[in-house]
Amino acid sequence: MTFIEIMLVVALIGMVSLALYKSFANGLRVWQKSRELIVEEDILIFFDKFAQDLRNTFVYTSLPFKGDIRRVDFPAFVWMPSMNSHEREGEFKDQMGRIEYSYDDAQKQIIRRQANYSQAMNGAYEMPQTVARFIDSLHFRYYYLTSSEEVFSEEVLEVMPAGIEVTVQFSDVNGTREIKRYFNIPLKI
Repeated sequence: MTFIEIMLVVALIGMVSLALYKSFANGLRVWQKSRELIVEEDILIFFDKFAQDLRNTFVYTSLPFKGDIRRVDFPAFVWMPSMNSHEREGEFKDQMGRIEYSYDDAQKQIIRRQANYSQAMNGAYEMPQTVARFIDSLHFRYYYLTSSEEVFSEEVLEVMPAGIEVTVQFSDVNGTREIKRYFNIPLKI
């Protein structure tokens, strides 16, 4: 081999390496940008699902409305497999039950669990579902309307709240951001 051939091979390897590096760097930037959009999209989907579940809530003394700043647990009609022997296997229907939303610090995600009435009375739930990932914090505040004033509380009081304020915090290239939504709770007895 001559010196010129060696120089050509080194130059070609350098150009191929540079092209691979640029492709990898661009792919990484696209992935980061899409991840940011996915986090916001997951949060908005969580808000929609949460609002839908709150529309299905009701007042029932055996299944009280419970919650604090990290978790909310309320009675609602849930879509679950039927447990009756006279119905076909795999058939689903609306049933009285419970829904719980909570934040998992270790996994940085929002979790949703549901249970039918008998499971809820025993404190058991179906398998948890991840609703949103890459979340820094989830904060619930409960709104009560009395005859003389409006009250916000960090935990559920003796009665069902009139609304819930939900704040979700996440980080992206623009820094730490938060999205806040307020949800009315329709009164059903």
